[in-house]
Amino acid sequence: MQERNRARVLAAARAEFVERGFRAAKIDVIAERAGLTRGAVYSNFPGKRALYFAVLAADAAARERPTGTAPPAGCAR
Repeated sequence: MQERNRARVLAAARAEFVERGFRAAKIDVIAERAGLTRGAVYSNFPGKRALYFAVLAADAAARERPTGTAPPAGCAR
């Protein structure tokens, strides 16, 4: 359940950060988007900055290409 809530918070936070940017994003709105309480957000992340970095890390991990593949044309190694 904790992992599912964390995933919901990350998805809601990603949408909020994309729409409003870091400064204007609000934890209360992220919680509402996730269908959770503000306390549930804070039980997974100590603050907005940590949540923002978690979103960035999740996006980076999702975009990582498999090792041993050639970089796209025009990219230096």
